[in-house]
Amino acid sequence: MCQNKKSFVKAGALYTVGNILVKGLGFLSIPIFTRLMLPEDYGVYNVFMSYAAVVTIIVNVAFHTNLKNYKFDFPDDFEKYSATCFFLAYFGSAILFLLTCGFTFFNLVNISYFLITFIALESLAQACVTYYVSYLSLKVKTTSYLIISLVYSVGSILLSIYLIKSGFLETAAKNRILGVVVPNLLVALYITNIFRKNTNFVRLKEYLKYGLKISLPLLPHAFAQIILSQFDRMMISEMDSFAAAGIYSFAFNVSSILLIVASSCDTAWEPCFFEKMSSEKYDEIKRNSKIYSVFFLMLAGGLVFVSPEIVTLLAPKDYAESVYSAIPLIGSAFFLFMYYLPSGIEYFLKKTAYISVGTVSAAVLNIVLNYFTIKYYGYKAAAYTTVFCYVVYFVLHVLMAKKLIGKDTFNMIFDIKYLLFVCLAFIVMTFLSMIFVDKIIVRWLVMTAVCVPMALYCFKRYRVINAK
Repeated sequence: MCQNKKSFVKAGALYTVGNILVKGLGFLSIPIFTRLMLPEDYGVYNVFMSYAAVVTIIVNVAFHTNLKNYKFDFPDDFEKYSATCFFLAYFGSAILFLLTCGFTFFNLVNISYFLITFIALESLAQACVTYYVSYLSLKVKTTSYLIISLVYSVGSILLSIYLIKSGFLETAAKNRILGVVVPNLLVALYITNIFRKNTNFVRLKEYLKYGLKISLPLLPHAFAQIILSQFDRMMISEMDSFAAAGIYSFAFNVSSILLIVASSCDTAWEPCFFEKMSSEKYDEIKRNSKIYSVFFLMLAGGLVFVSPEIVTLLAPKDYAESVYSAIPLIGSAFFLFMYYLPSGIEYFLKKTAYISVGTVSAAVLNIVLNYFTIKYYGYKAAAYTTVFCYVVYFVLHVLMAKKLIGKDTFNMIFDIKYLLFVCLAFIVMTFLSMIFVDKIIVRWLVMTAVCVPMALYCFKRYRVINAK
């Protein structure tokens, strides 16, 4: 738990480093794989990962989302609860794998046994790692997370490069898939051994009754999040081509570094938020949320302004047009971060069904808009419909949180006018970046003029927090 503001800043920094190791090294490896893989292979791999992300939600029934609630309600029993419920992922993966094999055998689905097997393994591994990360964030065991992150990140990159270069399997996409799944599965087995020691299956029924009450209503929310972040690539591969999906996926990967920072900061922010909410220290939440949002605005704005150069550095000319998708997708990452703020209230109140309503609404809108815009304007339109839906996503959760906790209390927790001003500032920065996309000097001058003052403000506030 976050005991003070200083620990919040420290935890946020450490988890950001950890997430950058697990996903950021993948980001830094993009120049390697865009040169080893044609856009079509790159698209096949990313579509595979999208399907694996969807299956992961089914496998773990979003069970990691209730760990914070159980630790808050029953801290003395948290170890046995978290260890026992961890094995739900294995049960879900086995059932889903057998069902999918049966559907394929009877020609009910058109999918190879290779993909079935590797989607099942990758989704199981992702479920295990996701669960463990949630556990570690609540235990504040950053060292363990950093070590595992480094092993997985380096292992998957090196193995993938070796397999692609050696031509172990017939396509670069299959070799990349194998190179990612094997290290991730080894990490999952290591995590399994850790949890195995504290299981108490005698109380499994009791544990499941508590956890499913919170997690099941979140399943639509979890699926909707995947739709918002992944489904556009699936639709592009079906409605356009794998090559287009590859270019779009590269653009998404440019924005992924911001997603990493957002999820890392939220991992540290959420326990602190729960503690402050339970003691009704609303003024501290409001003060910290202002600094928090400006810090992220600075990062998002800076990334928007330098995204054309990032695209040029990370990929050959085959991917050059991805810059026009990358800029709005960075906006998606920014508004996902903004969503984390009001959604904390919904999680704290255990009103997870309301979370699902808001997220599913945005996801359905995303599917409808993607269908028509991709059909008539091509794959690039998906980036703009996605960022629009994330704006709707944020607004819906603000309204939900305000309804649940009451308008007056909500205004004590967050300064909504301030947050909306931050959103407007980001939209203006994005607009300027699009206008001057071919004028590097102008873009960098504007970036310096707006981001440096924000950096100085954040640094000054950090020193004040660190001194207390």
